[in-house]
Formats: sequence, structure tokens, C-alpha cells
Amino acid sequence: MLVDSHCHLAYDELRNDLAGVLARAEAAGVGRCVVIGTDVASSRLASEMATADPRLFAAAGIHPNDCEGFQEWVALEELSRQRRVVALGETGLDWYRTTASRDAQRAAFARTMEIAKAAGKPVVIHCREAYDDTLDMIAASRPAGVMHCFAGDEKQAKRALDLGFYISFAGPVTYKKSEALRRIAALIPRDRVLVETDAPFLPPEPHRGKRNEPAYARLTAECVAKCAGMAFEDFARQESENAKRLFGWNS
Repeated sequence: MLVDSHCHLAYDELRNDLAGVLARAEAAGVGRCVVIGTDVASSRLASEMATADPRLFAAAGIHPNDCEGFQEWVALEELSRQRRVVALGETGLDWYRTTASRDAQRAAFARTMEIAKAAGKPVVIHCREAYDDTLDMIAASRPAGVMHCFAGDEKQAKRALDLGFYISFAGPVTYKKSEALRRIAALIPRDRVLVETDAPFLPPEPHRGKRNEPAYARLTAECVAKCAGMAFEDFARQESENAKRLFGWNS
């Protein structure tokens, strides 16, 4: 079964419908989800949700847009050591929004990568209009990880791969105007590709304008499988193995 490698099930609109969300995901062939934290509160909730349901795993982090003045590093370090927390993030750089200074984002990103390496866990990277700077910082720190909702160019994808990273595609790869992104998806090695929803955001076609949820990871996976010239079943098996290898769960 597929893995939704990045979703925000701790958001009220999904958490309050969790049984239905997970039932629809399983019906669509999405058997596991990584619930992503964006601050300490949502990271703790993600960890609690993952502890309560074997289909869920958690990532703990501080979103770059929310890192200005962040001081709860001890709490993040404690979360990083929890068994069901399989990654740190999301973290990274966002030059599109201005809710946190560039200096604050760089400092938070660097510290999160160090926490991840100390815990022996990968990082989940948020990057928006900052790919070269983000990749420079990854090259300096050398964590393991995944580029979430990849939207860069072919050169940036190759550099991320050369740094050992996985590339994850979300709903935008299905959009009509995303021909360039689909060409990149076709070039990603089969053992380095993941899919995600970023639910409740960025629903794939034909659900744009609606709430996204993990079941729709199948639509993204079908698109990426077609780009790669793979049968869907083969792609799903490979994507699940890729997630297991990156995030380190046992079965």
C-alpha cells in the first residue's frame, strides 16, 4: 500500500474526522501516513496520534514561517527521541513569505538539522523560492531527508539527489500547467521517489478547491507512476519501500 509521506492530520478539520479520513485512505490503497508537526503543539499531537494508531507516524518540527523567536528547543529534542516520531520537520527556508526573518529561518533550520542528526532521523524539508540556499545548508550539514512537495527545477532535483535526499511529489504534479514538474518526476530514480498530499492543502486534480486528505495520495501516485512508465502496483510497492527505508520503520 502507498504511504502519504506528508500530511497534517493534527489540524482540527482532519483530526475531527480521523476515522473517516483513514478509512477512505485505506480504501484508496493508502495504508500509512506521516503526520507532520509545524510547532511544538502540533508535533506533540502528531506524536500522540501516531502512538494511538499503527497506521500513523509523526514528524516533529517548527515551520520556517513560524520560527521567529522560537525557543522551545528542549521540547523539540525530547520529541525527536520518541519512537513514533520518525523525522524532524517540517523545516527549511521560505523566501516567498515574510512572517519570519531569513536569519531566524536559517538558524532554526540549522538547529533542527543538528537535532535530527543527533536522533539519527531524517529531516522533512519545506522549501519555497529558496532552493539554492536550502540545498547549500543541507550540503553543509549533510542530514538524511526528503524534499517535501518538490517544485524546483531539474538541476535542483539532481543536486538534492546527489546529497542523498528523496524527492516527494504532491498534488501540483497533477495540475494541467505542471508539464515541467512531470518531466522531472519522470527522471527521479525509482528508489528515491515519494508521494504526499500535504493535506488539507494542495488537493490533486480533480479535487482542486476542496479539502485534501490522504486518500488522494493515490491520484498523485498514479500520475507519478505514469510519468515513470511504471504500473501503478509496482510504483506503490516501490514508494512504500522507499518510505520504510527513509523513515526507518520495521514493517
